[in-house]
Amino acid sequence: KLQETHVMAGEDIVHKGEIPRDLYFVMRGSLRIVDEENRAKSVIRNDVPDIAPIVGEVPVFLGVNHQDTILVSPDSDALLLVLSQEDCQELFGNYPEQRQIIKANILAPFELDSFGRETNAKGEASAG
Repeated sequence: KLQETHVMAGEDIVHKGEIPRDLYFVMRGSLRIVDEENRAKSVIRNDVPDIAPIVGEVPVFLGVNHQDTILVSPDSDALLLVLSQEDCQELFGNYPEQRQIIKANILAPFELDSFGRETNAKGEASAG
């Protein structure tokens, strides 16, 4: 299900506003998430300890359009493993508990539960 893809330096992966199609795992090189002025908001690399080299998880798991443009860093090519949204849905359809854990981890920094409700500091849904 994972497709290995070689992408040239500076090439766009997705554009802001696009409908999610794939989940990307960075195996070599780096990807940049950029704003409207093409300024890097973050860089995703596979050689940073304790940080998963994945992009596209928010749109794929939450069903929203991409909020930023993602492109290969201009200094080197990238090797990506690509999991289509359809294959991702099929995979996690067999493991709904893990899907909920991933979704909760994506929403936690925004202090939201899986239903979009604000949570308190303990991760519990706020009353009201």
